[in-house]
Amino acid sequence: MNKTNYFKVLIIIAVSIILSACSMKGKTVDQDFEHDFTKQRNHVQSGRVLEERGDVYFSVLSETAYDKQKNPTYHGSIFRTDAKGDQLVKIADHYASYLTIHNSWLYFSSENIYRIPKDGGKIELLVPGRDLEFTIYKNKIYFVDRTSEDGIYESNLDGSFQKKLFDGGASNLTVLGDTIYTVRKADFKLHAISIRNNESSSVINDTVKQYCINDQQVIYTSEGLYIQSLIEGSSAVKIDDFVSAFNLQGDWVYYISASGGEVLKPTLNKARSDGSERVVLLEKDISYYDMEIYIAGKWIYLFNPYEANQFIRMNLDGEDLQVLRLGKDFNGESAVEILIEESL
Repeated sequence: MNKTNYFKVLIIIAVSIILSACSMKGKTVDQDFEHDFTKQRNHVQSGRVLEERGDVYFSVLSETAYDKQKNPTYHGSIFRTDAKGDQLVKIADHYASYLTIHNSWLYFSSENIYRIPKDGGKIELLVPGRDLEFTIYKNKIYFVDRTSEDGIYESNLDGSFQKKLFDGGASNLTVLGDTIYTVRKADFKLHAISIRNNESSSVINDTVKQYCINDQQVIYTSEGLYIQSLIEGSSAVKIDDFVSAFNLQGDWVYYISASGGEVLKPTLNKARSDGSERVVLLEKDISYYDMEIYIAGKWIYLFNPYEANQFIRMNLDGEDLQVLRLGKDFNGESAVEILIEESL
């Protein structure tokens, strides 16, 4: 090989490496959903805790106010921390029930859908509503108002050019490829809706409470925790307790269940993905049966949507239990108080 051709090869290799690095750097959260069940569960169940490239974003609720028509308004703040949970930075004095990072923007919703630079800045109102659930896929926002039967909508990232894709009430939105997956209020089953022609079909026959999905399988709760192959169409039970919430990390399933006796006593557990090696992590006398389970960094986050002061976290082995509560700093600004709560 002569020198000219040699240098040409070097240039081609260098350009390929740069393009590859840029491609990795530009990867967004929605592209991870297909293969990362933890991120998908974090968002689909109610998105209050989000992990993105080693940073963890979460929102703490301080209070809920109601108008004369009993419509709620939520107050709180959004924070960012490192994976260890030590360094806390406030992003905005605004409560969020859904959080998503896309193209350096933090998108969030409470009543409406907003966005803000992920390091903080000016908040932009994108879509007004009452209780909007949303997800982002391929530079489009897909959203539904959970208080109505109005349907599923699509818009640009700035909220413009809204169009209805499907009629009827829905929740738990996930978008993969050209398909929207959602639990329809009409029958509480998981449906696949084509974005191209709006055709809808039921994915599984059971009533579905929570789920995560890829092109191979669906993991979902009905009474217990089940897994169904999308290729073979067969399903199998993984956890036979009554499961109210779950999340996954690696080969472990984290779930809240209640079983045994006349009075159901909920416990936080973990088990292998095949249902073996079940371990009880937490069985304190607290009202966390309705809690949502998030996994981010080195922590399990548990959030009770009905009790503002019940937002707790612990490590992945169920130890180092802490309470996250919204308080004030020396300047009167909202700040997270981390309490070691032994009385729970």
